[in-house]
Amino acid sequence: MNESLKRYTAWKIGGPADVLLEPGDADELIGAIKKAREHDIPVTVLGGGTNVLVRDGGIRGLTIRLAKSLTNVEIEGLHVSAEAGVLYPVLANATAGRGLRGLEFATGIPGTVGGAVYMNAGAYDGETKEVLSWADVYRDGGVIRMSDEDLELSYRRSILHDHPDWVVLRAGYTLAPGDPEELRSRIKEFRAQRMNGSPN
Repeated sequence: MNESLKRYTAWKIGGPADVLLEPGDADELIGAIKKAREHDIPVTVLGGGTNVLVRDGGIRGLTIRLAKSLTNVEIEGLHVSAEAGVLYPVLANATAGRGLRGLEFATGIPGTVGGAVYMNAGAYDGETKEVLSWADVYRDGGVIRMSDEDLELSYRRSILHDHPDWVVLRAGYTLAPGDPEELRSRIKEFRAQRMNGSPN
């Protein structure tokens, strides 16, 4: 109750959340959203807190924080499934280490998988829609698997902008084979560019 959100945002500013939940899994997340909506309690979903400003008055209702909550990653062949709370740089490292090419650009995005789908995040001439196959989205009382086409991904935008009550639970990517050392080297180059303030 009345949890300060300063700890959970990159800017370290903002007031409290009436109630803050870090769900253990997607089922707990869905259950909390259903219960809140049954009682007309507003719901705000917070990812890594890197692309938001929280006002001093805080956030009314239920705030759900996904970073450090929904963090499972599954890799099978060239296919990767990651829950919405997985940090994009972590996913970039995990896939590169397994010799999977395509998500190296994600090392320059300090947000989560859910946020990356929401805004078709991109950096270093790469963007999410180039590798995203699908996303499981909680909407209209159920979980729907939406293809990248269904998501209508465009420059820093998706159909989710028009439906703020829809919540990304996990995303699936199709990558290409690559050399782990070469991919790690590319990620290091991107990090160096970012540290030096080079445009991405």
